[in-house]
Amino acid sequence: MALVIFTGEAIAGPECVRVDIMVGSITVMRAGKLEKIDAHDTIRNGDIIKIEERGFVELSAEESTIKMRITGPKIFRLNVADLKKNSRSGETLFRLYDKITKDTGTYYPRTVVTAIRGVPRNREEAAREGKKKIEEVIKLIKEKNFDDASAILDDLESSRRMKRLMGEIISFYQAEILFQKMEFDKALVIFKELYDGSIPDYHYREMSLARALLCAELTGQSKIKEELMEEYRKRYGREGEYRSLIFEIR
Repeated sequence: MALVIFTGEAIAGPECVRVDIMVGSITVMRAGKLEKIDAHDTIRNGDIIKIEERGFVELSAEESTIKMRITGPKIFRLNVADLKKNSRSGETLFRLYDKITKDTGTYYPRTVVTAIRGVPRNREEAAREGKKKIEEVIKLIKEKNFDDASAILDDLESSRRMKRLMGEIISFYQAEILFQKMEFDKALVIFKELYDGSIPDYHYREMSLARALLCAELTGQSKIKEELMEEYRKRYGREGEYRSLIFEIR
């Protein structure tokens, strides 16, 4: 399956391409609505295209010689004037996106335990309750059941006690849901705030930075992306969990 999200940002050069041939379905998100795309429909500059493994699209631009087949797995922000770069970078971006989303069902439960360990004795019961609910959220996200996961997070956020105890963890998973729904512009704001936060023992800092960086790349916010890239180099260097993929991004 290929997913396309419209961001509304302009790029110089040809404005759109036509889908000549496609394997799998293509879905477009515009103004918060998902729409199906078929052969002969149009994809525009600034759209984000996600092509799953074994899928492909053939794109062409009217009144130009632009014509290209792009095979999956890839994810990229469309620049009609440079489809070759889109195709090259799209594979790296997809591998980073895929690693990040798969982490939801593997690494996070250990991090949740670490994040709430050592709380004062009078908060232990709340910590255990919060841990149980976050683990349920993780399970639901892994199953792509974003509505139920969001409902649990909203319930946690409405509790002053829980918000004081684990507000950053709640915000992280709210952003993670946006990220996995490919609402990258909204996810970027939260992940960047979480990374920039002043809490010294925030255990999701590198994960927040990696996600913010990918969101910035996919929404065409190059200045923010470069700032986050430099921050990743300075803070994590060769020790970062996502270093090999992040340092491939150009």
